[in-house]
Amino acid sequence: MKLRAWLAWALWALLPLLAVTCPKENDGMVTVTENLQLLAMSESSPRLLPVPAEPTDQPELLNAQKLLNLDDPPGTPDDGTTIVESISVFANTWERDTFTLQPATVRAGVISALVGKLRVNASTSSLARGVATLDGVTVTGAEFSFPTGGWDDLTLDIPHPTGGVWTYEELERAAIGYDVWLKQFAPVSQLTQFYPQVEAETAAGAVGGSGVPVSISALAHVLTK
Repeated sequence: MKLRAWLAWALWALLPLLAVTCPKENDGMVTVTENLQLLAMSESSPRLLPVPAEPTDQPELLNAQKLLNLDDPPGTPDDGTTIVESISVFANTWERDTFTLQPATVRAGVISALVGKLRVNASTSSLARGVATLDGVTVTGAEFSFPTGGWDDLTLDIPHPTGGVWTYEELERAAIGYDVWLKQFAPVSQLTQFYPQVEAETAAGAVGGSGVPVSISALAHVLTK
């Protein structure tokens, strides 16, 4: 009896703690995170070039190589193997690459956030910012400095061009990318990976049967949290 009474007391004492640490359905909603794949170059800076690349006067070939160099799967960047590199000797300008996107795989609920994941090599003089173009309107996000200790990730804000909330249909006709500030006579800026990441709110159970989002496909670069 004493043991049973102690267990009952212990469970009663833990109830407040469990209410804080156990996941809540948040009115039946959960958050799904999906990494989107690049489809094609939309706008390409001639000062940001793929490396390695054979000399060519055909921009479409360079753009195709640039896309391949940046399209490393999330979590497995090939730092320093296939990169995009700046030529900045006569710069002091923002240089822009944007991309059309493959359709989202999950398309879960209402989009709550859109960011760009850009992996860069350390450069004390470089800046980056997210950029989006939709229906002829272009906007840029906040500026972020490159890290100073080798390859690292930047998370770039990608605002909606009209200040609204992104929809999946808009993402399929938008151009999403980044601006990189190239400072005159500074060391080159190097990029090795870029992909947009969507966060969406959806009803619990709409993605996973247990009410928790599940991975759809590693090939589709789908993550959950």
